[in-house]
Amino acid sequence: ARRSTTPNFHDGIILMLKINRNKPSKQFFGLVGRSKDELFEWARRPVAEREQRRAPFNSDIFHQKELRSLVAFEFEQKCAYCERPLEMTGEIDHFRPKSLYPWLAFEWLNFMYACSSCNQSKSNTFPLSGRSSPFLATLDDVRLVEKPLLVDPTFEHPGKYLSFLSTGLIIPRNNSRKGRETILAFQLNESELVAERENACSKSLETWAYALEKRSDLPSDFLTRGPFLGCQQWSIAQSIANYKKLPTAKVTGPDLENELRRFLEISTEGDRSRILQDIEGLKADDAKKSEEIKDKIEDG
Repeated sequence: ARRSTTPNFHDGIILMLKINRNKPSKQFFGLVGRSKDELFEWARRPVAEREQRRAPFNSDIFHQKELRSLVAFEFEQKCAYCERPLEMTGEIDHFRPKSLYPWLAFEWLNFMYACSSCNQSKSNTFPLSGRSSPFLATLDDVRLVEKPLLVDPTFEHPGKYLSFLSTGLIIPRNNSRKGRETILAFQLNESELVAERENACSKSLETWAYALEKRSDLPSDFLTRGPFLGCQQWSIAQSIANYKKLPTAKVTGPDLENELRRFLEISTEGDRSRILQDIEGLKADDAKKSEEIKDKIEDG
């Protein structure tokens, strides 16, 4: 799948990564077709009959190498939720749990590639605000009816509900309930994960600062490939927010890179000096916010 690899900007505020999904392949239908037919044969039976027999799917199918490979490459071998690099060590997660939505167990767009930590933490959690969809509703209809309290990174922009700090912390945007529930469900502020994000942000800010100081070119694929792109892109974009507000339309990773390269070409020494100051200001502000958040957590 293609990740919309640089967030949206709205009035200078960044919206984080959204993952764009591809259509299911013939190989996918070949792997799950028979199991899906058996499932729907069960699902169409009267309620009394269904209650006497569990949904007939063998969970082993979701551990098959061929199926996992399809899902892994759809998500660029990264966790859909926390962006950890996984290669082929990840798991297939059902965004809407198959225990609650058995008829969506073989729905391609309900498959996520997830690390074991996010998958186990989320488990069968799926809080809603309002009513749930009727049994056997299509995924499109389910999405129309339901208001989940977990962010679906393939269907909506996470940045509507979540924001990054360059220290690696993720915070609920405007203290949104959906943001809070998502952070909690996936344990997005687990200490090791925060440290990995902070390290990625620090390296990208260092690379950007070096390019400004030396007026040198940026590395190829800067901000478009690798783990924790959301944090990196957010930090870099914030560093130039006082110089130029990017358009509210979707901005891709290459577009942001091009914007940075144009700045390096046409900027004066004074411009670059101000951006370098803004980078230091961003890091100081985020460090202060992080300490305030930690103090609140400790105070309960």
